[in-house]
Amino acid sequence: RNNFSFKFSKRSPISLFDTTGSVIIITKTIFESANSEVENVKLPPGEKAVKVACCDESVIVLCESYRVFECSLTPKAKNKTFSEVEYFKGKMINEISGTYKHFFAISEDCQVFGLPSGIEEVNEFTLFESLSKYHVIEASAEFNDSLFLTREGKILGCGWNDNGELRLKSGNKKKAFQPEETKVTSGATFCISGVAASVVFVGVETPPNSPNMKIRKIDSSSQPVKPDEVSELQKSLEMKD
Repeated sequence: RNNFSFKFSKRSPISLFDTTGSVIIITKTIFESANSEVENVKLPPGEKAVKVACCDESVIVLCESYRVFECSLTPKAKNKTFSEVEYFKGKMINEISGTYKHFFAISEDCQVFGLPSGIEEVNEFTLFESLSKYHVIEASAEFNDSLFLTREGKILGCGWNDNGELRLKSGNKKKAFQPEETKVTSGATFCISGVAASVVFVGVETPPNSPNMKIRKIDSSSQPVKPDEVSELQKSLEMKD
């Protein structure tokens, strides 16, 4: 909500990572100085990020190569570096989603792995066998609840449901220990799970730059918008109210 001028070292951000595939990590320490330079953390040679999950103690990255890398944010990690997540070596991971201590990864063959949160919290990656029959292609992880999108456009939900955010077909139960079918049975294109709220897009294209979206193509020729171009765009918007 405050105005800060971040320095990106001549990089061209297109999401939580820039056009070279380096990941831009913004931590609380950045806000201690309005002109602090944001750090670009490089991935191993040849790797480019297409999706990022920012958790409490680490940043987890999915690359174009279907590999998953992790960078620790704990005080013990003095130098920020990315290393491949051992559990996912040899697996073709197509999607990730994560926040807090809650993380999911989805393989090319629609298997869902992750660190669930809230109801059945574990300390190591787990294969969710109960989801295998649904052909899940995307997930959205929040603090205490999760949404899953299937290949057929069906939405599944699990976790806390105090405000009806899971839209469970079974009714207004307060929590679901295992993923359950929701009232959205077909046509869903994207889902976002939030704190005490959720959003599901049905029968429409997902708005550009929506949270938790995967970058389908990295254009290395992208250039940042110049300040004078921003001014012209702002004038155009004002003229159109």
